[in-house]
Amino acid sequence: MGDALAGKVGLIGLAVPVLVGASAVLYALSALGAYLSVRERRWNRYSAWAAQGAWVAHTVALLGGALFGGRWTVWSAAPGAMLLVTWLAASSYQVSDALLREAGKRLGPRGQDGPGPQMAPTGLGLFLFPAIAVGLVLADVVAGWASGGLIAGPDRSVLEESWVPVHAILAATGWGLFTLAWVANLMYTTQDRSLRKLRLGPLSRLLPSLEVLDRVGLRLVVAGLLFLVAGLIPGIARAVSLWGATWFADPKVISTFLAVLAYAFHLVARVRLGWTARRASWVLNVGFILTAVNLLVATPLLSRFHQWL
Repeated sequence: MGDALAGKVGLIGLAVPVLVGASAVLYALSALGAYLSVRERRWNRYSAWAAQGAWVAHTVALLGGALFGGRWTVWSAAPGAMLLVTWLAASSYQVSDALLREAGKRLGPRGQDGPGPQMAPTGLGLFLFPAIAVGLVLADVVAGWASGGLIAGPDRSVLEESWVPVHAILAATGWGLFTLAWVANLMYTTQDRSLRKLRLGPLSRLLPSLEVLDRVGLRLVVAGLLFLVAGLIPGIARAVSLWGATWFADPKVISTFLAVLAYAFHLVARVRLGWTARRASWVLNVGFILTAVNLLVATPLLSRFHQWL
């Protein structure tokens, strides 16, 4: 019985990185199909099929990692954390699609040649899926580092505490929403630049209007802050008792608070200071850089206390 179970666990451990790699390839193919559909609409169908296949493989990898444990467990190590963040971003694609459709219907089409709200999903996938694919490739790379002993493992005694999954999943949701907000900002910048230069090519007609992208981006930032702060509360409360005053000096903690400050400043600048979306876009870029540093550098390489979310 024990040997059979060990064999199954070992098989899952081998399958997870393969599924992660397959997901990254399919997401990249979906983005390519979305790009080609800018010129020929028939590619949109293939892009949608690739996106669905990528999400299924991604989900199976996430579940396999949760069952397998070790470096792919979503709240125990950086690869699993990155796997969860990218999965949340991919799953939130459907929610963002719904928001874009809703806002697009209220605002109406942008003109006689405008694509209307139904075109929003392709534009979003074109910008989102490459970011997800890169994140999955990096997760596989970090997992390889963990296997080779190049990065430290998590503190197993801490991982056994009941608050860790709550802390990690809430934080992961926040990071995923911030990623989506940055993607919306990237789309906004692209659309704004095309309009200012009066170069409304096929890609510009594919993207949602500036009003829609601005509204959705603000909602995503607000939601991301709510989830991340909710995840930080149990983490901070326990960190003080575990590590004392030194918990705040951890590079992961510092990068997390800097990211929170960046996104919070973005909201203050937009709501209280009257900044336009164009002027405040650089703040979201700073926030995304801090997000990437937190998940890809501070978590696996620099943190002294934990290598998870």
